[in-house]
Amino acid sequence: MLPMNSVGAPENEVNLTLNVIPSLPKYAPSAGGDQRSRVLDEIVVTEYLYLKDLDVISAIKRILIQDSEENSKSGECVTNNEITAIFGNVEQLLQVNKELYMTFVGLTQKKEKKADKDKKDDSPPELVISGSNIGEALSSMSPYLRMYSVYCSNQQNQIESVQKVRKRSHVQNLLVHISQHSECRSLSLEDYLIKPIQRIG
Repeated sequence: MLPMNSVGAPENEVNLTLNVIPSLPKYAPSAGGDQRSRVLDEIVVTEYLYLKDLDVISAIKRILIQDSEENSKSGECVTNNEITAIFGNVEQLLQVNKELYMTFVGLTQKKEKKADKDKKDDSPPELVISGSNIGEALSSMSPYLRMYSVYCSNQQNQIESVQKVRKRSHVQNLLVHISQHSECRSLSLEDYLIKPIQRIG
């Protein structure tokens, strides 16, 4: 539940829970290394950060759905049709890129570090990438990456829908509050929605 104060903003911190990122293995970039290694590191690190952005989009979607279910009688919430128009197939993109990231890091190549062996906590293992897997990973995932064309083709409808729902004070206040969450880094919903398009641009 997101209780509202007199100006329509949530009184408590928005529960913007990321579902995918905590379950992913931590990638350990190479220490030093040649230029090729540094390029591969950059590919994997940026993929991880992009996955986090997709996860934030999905979390915002869940918050708006929850808000709609709890405040449906107000007539101020985002409708199911608007949710679809705004977020499109973002969950599919999230799954595709999660698989791509997992292929990049190469789950069978655990980094042999005594520190990792001696860890007492339940944090995921550090992994290292196999440089030869990058091209193969992109090639194997290429049929699924066409899902981006579906997302991109909806851009105009997405923009118009966001503009429409922001005219409702309840939704506008909620989106502003969400953007102030630490995971959002003061970025707006629109800032996040453009990221998949920028990723393939």
